[in-house]
Amino acid sequence: FLARHNLDGGLSFRWTGHWMFLRDIIAHCRLPQDHEVEGISLDWLVERLEPWALREYSIASLPAGGRMELLVRKAVKDDGSLGLGSGWLTHTSTVGGVVSLRLRPNPNFHAPVAKDGTEGPQILIGAGTGMAGLRAHLLHRAQNKLGDAWLLFGERQAASDLYYAEDIKAWAADGTLARTDLVFSRDGQSRKYVQQMVTDEGAEIKSWVDRGASILVCGGLKMAAGVEEALVAILGEDRLDQMTQDGLYRRDVY
Repeated sequence: FLARHNLDGGLSFRWTGHWMFLRDIIAHCRLPQDHEVEGISLDWLVERLEPWALREYSIASLPAGGRMELLVRKAVKDDGSLGLGSGWLTHTSTVGGVVSLRLRPNPNFHAPVAKDGTEGPQILIGAGTGMAGLRAHLLHRAQNKLGDAWLLFGERQAASDLYYAEDIKAWAADGTLARTDLVFSRDGQSRKYVQQMVTDEGAEIKSWVDRGASILVCGGLKMAAGVEEALVAILGEDRLDQMTQDGLYRRDVY
């Protein structure tokens, strides 16, 4: 955009209350069509640039790590264009560039803690980029040597979609993960999803819950709905409702 209109990205303008370089302003905005900027002043253009709508992402790291990590799936539309948020993060933004963000607490997805300060067994269920929120919890359990966690995770293909494979391997080795079950819907003949795996493991899930395990679910709405339906069949609606009230069943769903 800057090159097409022979604009100097190093010029500074006051935008949304801050002084910023034009190249950084452009990177944060919905850009007008080329014909819409012909014959107008640069000041007028900057005043009317609209920032992208906010996008929310689950954080895949802990504050103690000193940096914030995200797991972003680059969305590609049928016409080849990229999704707004994921396209900007994976294609438009540059190393060392400015990223406007804010951290929003999500207390409904904090790890359940008993009155005596202990954290019991934990079942973590997710699919796709939902691994981000689950990873943060597993990092916490690894740091505090809590162990006794069970990961059930689903994606499309093991070769390309097993995120944080080295982390998962390390957690299994050091005892953070007592059990790991992975399913990939595009590998093999049967297209199996994580919600089906939950159903298949119903007896073991009930056994874990009977000894005090909490359940954390992170990922897309369709997956989460399927997982909840399976959990109701395993535990009963009343028991799952009670777990929700007690903070033992928590979700980060988008």
